[in-house]
Amino acid sequence: MKQLFLSFAIFLLTFSLLLTGCRKKTASPDIGIQGGDDEIPVSQTEIGEKEKEDGHVGEAIGGQTMEEPNPPQDDPEPGWESATPGVWKVLFRDRSGNLISTQEVEDGKDAVPPEVPFDEEFRFVSWDKEYTAITSNRIITALYEKRPLNDPARLRYSEPDESFECALIGAGSYRSDTLEVPTLSPNGARVTSIGEGAFQNNLEFQRLVLQSDELTIEAEAFLGCFHLYELVINAFPLQVASDAFSKCVSVSSIVLGDEIADVLKSEAGWLTEFSHSVISLTLGKSIDYIDDGFFDSFVKLVDLHNHSKLKIEKGSDADGGVGLHLLEDADDEFHTILQSGAFIFYYNEENLVFYLLGSVAKEVLEEYLDPDELTEDGTFQLPEGCGEDCYDYYVHPYAFYERSDIRDLKIPRDAVKICAYAFGECKNMTSITFAELPREGIESDAFRGATASKLTIGDIQYTFSRTKPTKEGNYWHYSEGIPTVWTEDADDDGDVDTSSGYGPLKPGS
Repeated sequence: MKQLFLSFAIFLLTFSLLLTGCRKKTASPDIGIQGGDDEIPVSQTEIGEKEKEDGHVGEAIGGQTMEEPNPPQDDPEPGWESATPGVWKVLFRDRSGNLISTQEVEDGKDAVPPEVPFDEEFRFVSWDKEYTAITSNRIITALYEKRPLNDPARLRYSEPDESFECALIGAGSYRSDTLEVPTLSPNGARVTSIGEGAFQNNLEFQRLVLQSDELTIEAEAFLGCFHLYELVINAFPLQVASDAFSKCVSVSSIVLGDEIADVLKSEAGWLTEFSHSVISLTLGKSIDYIDDGFFDSFVKLVDLHNHSKLKIEKGSDADGGVGLHLLEDADDEFHTILQSGAFIFYYNEENLVFYLLGSVAKEVLEEYLDPDELTEDGTFQLPEGCGEDCYDYYVHPYAFYERSDIRDLKIPRDAVKICAYAFGECKNMTSITFAELPREGIESDAFRGATASKLTIGDIQYTFSRTKPTKEGNYWHYSEGIPTVWTEDADDDGDVDTSSGYGPLKPGS
């Protein structure tokens, strides 16, 4: 009988073990950690807790996991402690657990904290334990905080040379609409140049601050920075390559800081790269000399903020030209800017005409834009009037020169005159539409270098033809930079007797 009960007990025990094994194998979710020959099932919750313990969980951004400034770390191998009586071992580690320094310190003495390796994204703050009056073996770990996105340490620098000078060579993980060029790198090397192509095609920078007279800006350093609209200069660079700022067509403001004393063509001549786009100029309080005629080529400069001791007034003429002239009597400031939506005008008191100077670059200040003025598909609609009390206006010389965002240009009847180079070198332009022909005409070179191949005047569409067409129809071509309708009395070059009323884009053509 005892043998029967013993056999039954063994049977129950075996059945229980088998049942438990089946439950483990069918556990949900079917996730396991391999360990030896057995599979140990782990729940999702347990996995999450394990990740937290291991320091792999951070804030998810864009499907990636941000690294924590101070992740947990494993203990060193057993036996790391000092075995010498009266002497303690102190280990210094960085945020990743890498050993920076190993020191043996006499009882009660201080350890010497080592230099912490540079980290582009994280800034060293302190140590997690005291390193003075050591009385035990100790592991001391560096504590960090995440650098702001606009921390200059996030920029990329070249290795210092023998003179401990370096170049700024890229944006790295730096993110800001303002680039203030540092004078020193994170390791203390003097920044003496901005490397070739360092910030080429950067579309984040809107404002550039230069503050070192030892700086060299190399070729194409800021090529194609289309969103750059303001330069703040606290010291003129030592040298600027001729193409360092090529295609920076949105620069509309130059600020010469209080540290500037002289504006010399030899030092600042590179600023003429922006002579077709700059509208506003600020002169700092220390400026006491400007080379004669320096700003004469700045054809759209109509807004002056003068904090210097110089006596300056606005200059204008009946043709709409503007400039700055040194006088004996002071005129502190003049502001003639009128902004209507995305577009910028100024009023010329000499000839009583409003001029359209240009538009706020779409990519720079999108909040100013009306969808009817600039649309995503490249349609560029000039404004109907320039404000509540203003209707007719001239399109100023160079107003939209080299604008790459203009494709389908629409010109309303309120634009009564198109001045020279107003739409010059618009290489992406595909079509021009006039509500009616400008009443006061189109100046030579107004569209010089533009690439439009479609023309509409009112309801009539014209087909582009470089040479005089032989078939009937409505045809046009460019003549002296002006969209010109082919007429019967035009010669093979498109020249006509304008007294006939059938000249380039005359009413009735």
